[in-house]
Amino acid sequence: MKIIKPNRDIKILFTGGGSGGHVFPLVSVLKEMHKFAPDFQKQGLDLSFYYIGSNDFTLDFIKNEDIEVQVLNIKKQRKGLKGVTNFFINIWAWILAYLKVLLIMPDAIFAKGGFESSFVLLVGVIFRIPIFIHESDSIPGFTNQFFAKFAKIVFISFEDSRSYIKNKRVELTGNPVNDTLIKISETTEDISTLKQTMGLNSEFKTLLVLGGSQGAQAINNLILDMLPEALQKYEIIHQVGANNYDSVKREAGVIFREIIKNTEFERRYHLVPLLNHSEQVAMDSLGYAMYVSDLIISRAGSGGVFEVAVFKKPSIMIPLPWASRDHQSLNAFNFSKMKACITLEQSNLKPNILLDAVDSILNNPEKIETMKAGCEKFAKKDAALNIARIMLKELIKKYNK
Repeated sequence: MKIIKPNRDIKILFTGGGSGGHVFPLVSVLKEMHKFAPDFQKQGLDLSFYYIGSNDFTLDFIKNEDIEVQVLNIKKQRKGLKGVTNFFINIWAWILAYLKVLLIMPDAIFAKGGFESSFVLLVGVIFRIPIFIHESDSIPGFTNQFFAKFAKIVFISFEDSRSYIKNKRVELTGNPVNDTLIKISETTEDISTLKQTMGLNSEFKTLLVLGGSQGAQAINNLILDMLPEALQKYEIIHQVGANNYDSVKREAGVIFREIIKNTEFERRYHLVPLLNHSEQVAMDSLGYAMYVSDLIISRAGSGGVFEVAVFKKPSIMIPLPWASRDHQSLNAFNFSKMKACITLEQSNLKPNILLDAVDSILNNPEKIETMKAGCEKFAKKDAALNIARIMLKELIKKYNK
C-alpha cells in the first residue's frame, strides 16, 4: 500500500458485543490489521486500535488483545419498572459513548452489529466518522440494517444479506474465523495420536456438540436423553455453556448412576463448559475438538457455520427457533444448499431422530465426502484479511486526497 502523507495516527474504533458471534470475528479482523502495522510504521504512520462495547462476558475475548478497551453499562430494554430503569441507564450509556468517541475521535468505526454497537454508531453518524459494518448472518440484525445506509462499506457473509442492505457498496467476504482455528484446521497431525493426547478413545467415532458461546439448553437435553444409546457406538465431546455446566453435570450423573450403569460408557462422555481458541492439544480447545471430531452437531449461528466449513466436517445444524428474524434457519439453509450439512428443526426433534441422522451420515462414506466438498466450496478463510485490507485501503484514500 502506498501512503503519501506521513506522521499521522490512524485510529480505528471497534464496537460490538452481546455474544461471541459479534466479538470473535471482530478480534479476527483486529489481528489482521495488526499485521499491516509494521508497513505503516515504516512510512511514519501508526495504527491505533480502540474498542467500546458492553460490560459483559464478551470482554474476556478481547481484553487480552493489543487494543484499548472501554466499556459501557448497557441494558436490554424490558417491560415494566425494570424497562424504565434500563431506559435511563442506557441514556447515561449513550452520553458516555458520545464522550468516549469524542475523546478518541477515530478515523473509522468498525461495527459488528448488535444492540450494544448502536450507541457508538449513532455517535459516529453525528460526527460523520466513516463507518464500516460487517453482518454475519443471512438476515441482518436491526442495528446493522438501520445503520447500513450511513456506512462507507457493508461487508456481508451470505449473498442473501445484500437484498436487505441499503448501500451502494456491499462486499461479500464471508464471516471471519479465528486465525488459530484456521491454523489447526490445516495441520497434518495424526488424529488417532491427538485423540489419545486428549483422553479420547480412538476406536470410536467422535461427536462434537456445540451450543454457541452461551450454550443451548434444548440441545443439551437432547444429548442427555440420547446418551444411553449413543455411547454404545460414539465418543461425545459436549460443550454445554458455562451457565449450564453444573446442571448438565448433575443430570448426566443421574443418567450414569441410574440408567447406564457402565463406567466404560461414562469415560466416553466429555463435558466441557466452554471451548477456547487455544493452540494447546486439549479437550477444551475448540480447534482440536473440531479437528478430531467425525461429526459436529451445532446451532446455526454464522460463526459456527463458517468454522465447521473451515474444518470440512460433516454436520447437523439445529437452528435456534427464536433467533432474531429467524436468521439461523436461513444460515443453515444456505449451508445445506452446498450439501455441506443437514438441518433439523428443533420443534419436532427427538433423541432417536437426532441419533438416526448421525448414523445416516457416519455410516455413509459417500455422504461424508459430499459434505466435506460442500464445506470446502463454502469456506472463506481469508474473510478477516480481506476486510482489513479493504478498510485500510479506503482510509489511505482519505489521506491521499
